[in-house]
Amino acid sequence: MAGDDPIAITVGQLINQLRHYPSDAQVRLALRPDFPFTHHIGHLLDAEVADAVTVYIPQGPQDGYLPAAIRTALGWPPQP
Repeated sequence: MAGDDPIAITVGQLINQLRHYPSDAQVRLALRPDFPFTHHIGHLLDAEVADAVTVYIPQGPQDGYLPAAIRTALGWPPQP
């Protein structure tokens, strides 16, 4: 459940964070600091386990290298 994981956020928290951006802004996932590419997001999935619903945002197609400024902001090592 989201309350049990210190880094988990709820759908409401995600919406609140995203509402500060234009509605037509694109969304990407930044993954794996040792192989820093961006990815589109896949189709959302949900599951109910022990009476709690969890929404999963899967990795979609690869988009390109993560910009150096974003890697730096995330504290990731520079691209080799």
